[in-house]
Amino acid sequence: MRFEDVTVIYDGFNRAKLFNEDDMVEAKRLSGAALRTSIAGEFEGWDGDTVVKLVGGTIWKQSAYHYDYTYEYSPDVILYKNGYGISMLVDGTDEAVDVVQIR
Repeated sequence: MRFEDVTVIYDGFNRAKLFNEDDMVEAKRLSGAALRTSIAGEFEGWDGDTVVKLVGGTIWKQSAYHYDYTYEYSPDVILYKNGYGISMLVDGTDEAVDVVQIR
């Protein structure tokens, strides 16, 4: 599911349904702030040791193993606190991955 043109319906208990004209998924409301930005250039998925540079210059490294090959050019990302660190959800992928900022 792509980030644009998504409708969110909350049930009042920190759960939600997100849908557009093609898909519907269940979601959980996150506590704390989230940052929406983009990857600067190509993204070829997660390989267990992926490093990504975001628009604005910050650099993030994958900190938990996850493998997913996905090619996107300058995809949108959402960074959010996950209770013990930071997770990154890249547009076009199905799962958020734990990351650490290295610059």
